[in-house]
Amino acid sequence: MMLKKKNVIFGLSVFALVLMMAFMLPQMIMAEGSGQDGNAEISDPDVSEAMEQQAAETAQDVRQGAQEAARETEQMAETATRETTEFLAETEDVLDRATMFLTETLEAEKRIPKAVIDNSVGIALFPDVTKAGFIAGGRYGNGILMLNQKNGWNGPIFLSLVGASVGAQIGVEQSDLFMVFNNQEAINDLADGDLTLGAQTSVAAGTWGNKIGASTDADVLVYKRTEGLFAGVSLSGAVINVDEDSNQAYFKGHEETGRAYYGSDKMLSGEEEVPKTNKADKVIVILSDWE
Repeated sequence: MMLKKKNVIFGLSVFALVLMMAFMLPQMIMAEGSGQDGNAEISDPDVSEAMEQQAAETAQDVRQGAQEAARETEQMAETATRETTEFLAETEDVLDRATMFLTETLEAEKRIPKAVIDNSVGIALFPDVTKAGFIAGGRYGNGILMLNQKNGWNGPIFLSLVGASVGAQIGVEQSDLFMVFNNQEAINDLADGDLTLGAQTSVAAGTWGNKIGASTDADVLVYKRTEGLFAGVSLSGAVINVDEDSNQAYFKGHEETGRAYYGSDKMLSGEEEVPKTNKADKVIVILSDWE
């Protein structure tokens, strides 16, 4: 997205330069024909007429080039605007599906214990994670991270998830993943770059109801919902990344309800709050009032 913005700015600069040449080039050609010192007069009418015609033709070529540059710049700007709008819609769709997943999780018969939510430093929601393969397979999905900070729940920060898996598997499966981050170190690892579950951080399947077992000692707890059924799952080897392109698109599109977005590092560390947006209010309310 930043590259497209630079292309538009470059196109505008080229247009201005070409337009300036359209006005200056005829005078430069006439000055060149008048002699090196610029003071000699041209006495031959034919030569003078030929120079004027050359200058006019050159100016016409430059004007045509300027018009083409203007059209290309306008097309680039329209394309960048359209793609930005589409990208914003995609990020909002991820947030909407994550919100629905969270609502359904709260209403499920098997519920994640309130203590697990309240004692966490962050919750990651990945709706519609796709797992596909024949013998060897992999997962891919997009989601959000909500941070449990001193002033309450903040977010979203957009994430992506990829992970390879090996075993007896055939076909395609879609599931929703609910991840509980139990300590700030796991969040810091995410801020430093790729976070590999089971390598940089310990990961375990989450427990249900009021039973809080040893698995809560893990850095990250993972719950999976497939076809409406919830279960704990380890998900060791999956890699989580901060999706900065989605974050830029989302917060740029919601600047009217929050401050500008300058990157996720300080937000993940707790030095800065995530910009407030009305669209994330429902997620914050659900997590704050978890029962």
